[in-house]
Amino acid sequence: MAQYQVTFAYIKGMWYSFPTVDAARQAVQKYTGNMESITTTKPSGTVINTTLGWETDGSFVDINDWPDQVFAPEGVTGDLLFNPPGNPVITGADDTTTTDTTTDTTTDTTTDTTTDTTTDTDVDVEEDVPLDWSELDQDLLNLAKRYADAGMMGRAKKAFEEAGGVWDKSVHKRMKVERDKVDVYGGTFNFDWANKGITDATDLEKIKAWAKEGKFGKIKQFMESKKEGSYSKDLHVKLKAYTHRDEHDYVPPSKVEKPDPTVYDPAAFKGPMKDLKGTFKTGQKRKHAKTWRQKHMDAAKKKHGVGDANQTEAQKKAWIKHRNKIASRHRKLVGAGKKTLKSGVVVG
Repeated sequence: MAQYQVTFAYIKGMWYSFPTVDAARQAVQKYTGNMESITTTKPSGTVINTTLGWETDGSFVDINDWPDQVFAPEGVTGDLLFNPPGNPVITGADDTTTTDTTTDTTTDTTTDTTTDTTTDTDVDVEEDVPLDWSELDQDLLNLAKRYADAGMMGRAKKAFEEAGGVWDKSVHKRMKVERDKVDVYGGTFNFDWANKGITDATDLEKIKAWAKEGKFGKIKQFMESKKEGSYSKDLHVKLKAYTHRDEHDYVPPSKVEKPDPTVYDPAAFKGPMKDLKGTFKTGQKRKHAKTWRQKHMDAAKKKHGVGDANQTEAQKKAWIKHRNKIASRHRKLVGAGKKTLKSGVVVG
């Protein structure tokens, strides 16, 4: 890989981050982005999408694993698809982004950066004396309650403030106390599925099942195939809340301790390919397969003197043969299918 340097690029109405300048350029070319937007200075005041450049564990996404296309955020059209508003590249930006951990290989580019740092350990709230919220926008207040019911207190805080309230420790604790007394706190979410192209009950059940499995990328791809632009950040967040209601222990993906993808059982990769083919296609297993490939490639390079000025022609030929063998086995493991190299050799 080229020299590591976090780089940003504007593609179809959204800023993306990549581990290298070269990766950013390739993404811009692949998805018809703005080549002039490429910068190593973080754009300020914008949400940065990390789904193309980074795995959920912080490792780099292999360019071969990028999706065929990326979608613009809802409502972004015209010139904004290509040119960032004001091109806001300002040194010293400190905004952060959170991405979802999904178990499917479809990319969901929606992000949510809302957080709540409020604590209530030193606030005494009498349970039988509710705070006066009668002057607030009741629709937004109930939305805040729904998010509190899902344990998404950052979202609850944002909705409560939009309703006209002042979020503090007493509000935080009151919502936690009240949500535990009822089955559905704040009513139900209105997804307006019909206007989003989902009119079949079977399709709706698919979406709900995928949401519970954390497969938001698959949901987005499915809904966009039904009606372009139907998947939005608002829908994304509400679906997450829907899956976490009554649990009250929602933890943002950025706070979840993720397993080390470099630690795996080598024995899992041994055996006849007829038994292993496609069994490392998704999730943590796919990350293990990626690590397996890299370790074997590194060992093969060392064995055949790759990078050594004194490498012989015989060593070069042996390296290419060994490399193709590793690549072929890896593609079979992850179910990637066959691939023809520039040399004409078919691997996989």
